Amino acid sequence: MCSVLHKSSDHLLGSGVQLPRQANPYAADLCGTFYEPTHTYTVDGVQAERSTTGLVDELFEGFDAVDVLAKYYEKWKAVEDPRYYPIIRSYSCADGSVDDGAAKSAIAAMWHEAGLLAASIGTELHLHLERLLNQVPAVPTQRIGVEVSQFHAFQASTFYDEHELVPHRSELMVWFKTRDVLVAAGRIDALFSGRDGFYIFDWKRVAPKKDVSQSALPFQGRTGRNLAREVPDTPHHRYSLQTSIYAEMLTFSHRIDVAGRMYLVRMHSALPTYELVCCTNYRDLARRVLQEEHARLVGSTDSLRESLLNTTEVGAAGTSLTHVPRIDYDAVKTLPATLSGLTSVIQPRLVRDLTGVYEVHSVAVMGVSAVLESGGFSMMCCAMCKTQVDASTGQCHNPEHSSAGAEPRWILQLDLADYSGGAKAMLYHDVAETLPFLYGDGNDAPNKLRITRAFRASPWSTRLIYMRHDQKQTNFLKIKRIIPTINGKGVVASFRLLPTPHVPRNDACPFAACRNVSYDKDLGVLFVSNLQVQAARLLIEVQPTQEDEMIAEPDDSQNGFRVARRVKCEIDSEDSQTYIVKAAGTSSQVQWLMPAQDNAVFLVAARKGGEDDAFNIISYLDTKTVGKAAYAELMKNHMNHLGDVAVTHEPADTPCKRLGTLQSAVPLASTPRPFNKRLKLDEIGPFS
Repeated sequence: MCSVLHKSSDHLLGSGVQLPRQANPYAADLCGTFYEPTHTYTVDGVQAERSTTGLVDELFEGFDAVDVLAKYYEKWKAVEDPRYYPIIRSYSCADGSVDDGAAKSAIAAMWHEAGLLAASIGTELHLHLERLLNQVPAVPTQRIGVEVSQFHAFQASTFYDEHELVPHRSELMVWFKTRDVLVAAGRIDALFSGRDGFYIFDWKRVAPKKDVSQSALPFQGRTGRNLAREVPDTPHHRYSLQTSIYAEMLTFSHRIDVAGRMYLVRMHSALPTYELVCCTNYRDLARRVLQEEHARLVGSTDSLRESLLNTTEVGAAGTSLTHVPRIDYDAVKTLPATLSGLTSVIQPRLVRDLTGVYEVHSVAVMGVSAVLESGGFSMMCCAMCKTQVDASTGQCHNPEHSSAGAEPRWILQLDLADYSGGAKAMLYHDVAETLPFLYGDGNDAPNKLRITRAFRASPWSTRLIYMRHDQKQTNFLKIKRIIPTINGKGVVASFRLLPTPHVPRNDACPFAACRNVSYDKDLGVLFVSNLQVQAARLLIEVQPTQEDEMIAEPDDSQNGFRVARRVKCEIDSEDSQTYIVKAAGTSSQVQWLMPAQDNAVFLVAARKGGEDDAFNIISYLDTKTVGKAAYAELMKNHMNHLGDVAVTHEPADTPCKRLGTLQSAVPLASTPRPFNKRLKLDEIGPFS
């Protein structure tokens, strides 16, 4: 089974240019896809769990700002290190002391900003060089002007001429795969043909302070770990191992062997010219790394059954003893979590392998966002290999699948919120297809509105994992299970409210009693008690209309109506106050409220504001199917829940450090009941 390779530059270069890919096609081009928004690789319908960058990162110690500051801050302060002492001195107190905590945070923030800038410039340079190699006229920006001049100098070099180098392919996707197990995938910056065969070139925008030569000595004699324990931990050897893995995958996927012809070309505005470095040949080690990754993915059948129920490792063995391993996300051990805690772990420019399956209940979906360039929630894919079809013909790029037909596959981002804060999470087809309201193509406005309203209506229970986005150098949350927390059969069997770590945020959407919701008109901020929130979820009872009461008026801005009804708080029996709720939209969008029967009870998400201090409805759910008592009991369980632990992170804390802080804040919970079963709330009981 094969599919088309979508390279990031294809849609940027235009159709009037003879690309190296078009001039030098390979059968393998039909087998792999690279999806830029989430930096994921897929080959023959199988998605790679880790990229080449992820494999190499696992073999070397990552940069930990907290550890570095702990080790060297006092030294920098004592010797007045010119790199950092001005920052340290700027946090001097009136008594002559220094606010060391603030100074450390400022240094860590400076490192973080420098990393973001370097990554941005590096990405821009790579794109520009890709255009040049594809003979597309391009004018470099001032940020990369020096580096582009250095690249031209490399093209004019004696080495370039003597080796008779010709650009063959750019951003070439390569991979290593055994049967149905995709071990790893990545992209080679540039593949050249030349006098001695093929050559790999890796473009590096690395500052002069980093020695990329083979002779560079590692800091304190440091080496890699595991299989790389004898490899010096220097930029040269890290880059060389990564390039060697590319070379091995190139041999496998395209039957091209570059032997030892692997090079780094370093360009930087602080250098007088480019630097050409021959990589150390680590291809034997690269093969062992790929073999070990394959063994990790396949796992041992002897211990498979036990690990299915006891592991919290996302990459652990799955349900099949004879086929590709998969995790049963309905039965796997999970950790109770809050969205604010999960979000706090994710840091820009710090991508890590973060393990665990995390469970959050009674989540509100505040919005649904498209990640596709088309703005749709789904894309048309081959019914056989499940990869995106050609937009113009509607057929798979693999000729063998030309008669297979096409089907929509879902891919969207949900904006989530619970009582602690908000989070963004990706939802893919394998999970989305289980939701009954996801049908149609998800691309036209009425369908997208219908889907958004369905997501917003219910409190959801979710199981989430962390994924890597190596291109953006960050992690993101991926939904592995999502079902309504409560329905007519009861609540999710694994529902429990245990002490859970959270990180204070201002984008929560908690359950609340109406009288606990207030709006500060001066600040324009919504509060539930003393907590700043983006919205509140209320249980309201519609009151009978009074004589001459105007409940609806035309809304010319939306070609619809503005509806206002009087309600009481159903969750708070001691509150006799009457409140105003408002909804606006087309006739179909407000039809639930305008003719609502007296004493009808709705679960709504709302914001407060305006001169009349009314609640403006965001979403609604009629409780009559499940019963208002069930929703009231669920809400009271949450509102009366105590024991959560507020956690704070230092700005320089890495994702692993942050995740460890969350997990150590409270005792780990026992294995929950299955996620795909239902129980009555009074059957849940305590968890030991």
